[in-house]
Amino acid sequence: MRIAVSAESMEDGGMATHFGRCACFVIFETEGGRIMSVKLVRNPFCGTHKPGAVPKFIISQKVDVVITGAAGPNAIEALESAGIRVVFAGGAAREMARQYLEGKLETVENVCHH
Repeated sequence: MRIAVSAESMEDGGMATHFGRCACFVIFETEGGRIMSVKLVRNPFCGTHKPGAVPKFIISQKVDVVITGAAGPNAIEALESAGIRVVFAGGAAREMARQYLEGKLETVENVCHH
């Protein structure tokens, strides 16, 4: 399973509060409930507004789950249509991926309503 977490910066991988406006994604390759590898991928659309571009980019990364603080309805629809589960949560990227794998991730309400 591949998990993508929206992140604020390439330096620390701290979680970003909004899917489409994040600087990068931390992508966790997992197997058997364990994190096997971690990759930081720059969001090529950070700082721009190109509806649909970020979901297409994440779909191309072949992830199964996206963990983020918020996302617009069109992004959610695009991701879910591609079979990607969207989860809303907050915290450190690695910790959220670990908690998700353990079934212990506390989710929050999507605060984006645009």
